[in-house]
Amino acid sequence: MSDAWLDEIELEKYTGFTWKSKQQLALADMEIPFKVNPRGRILVLRDIVFGKPPRKRQKEPDWSAMNHGT
Repeated sequence: MSDAWLDEIELEKYTGFTWKSKQQLALADMEIPFKVNPRGRILVLRDIVFGKPPRKRQKEPDWSAMNHGT
């Protein structure tokens, strides 16, 4: 199991529910993004729950400035 995702025990503590359907409803109510994998496991990124800010994509340079040579 990856450390990137909440495990089942953490998910139960965070949502307050043991039933997966209730966990999904609780996460949706809290506006926490999640996915359900093909085996039915609810995947919630640990960084979202514990407040690590998401990494921003780096902006690419404005290459059009290169085309306006002097």
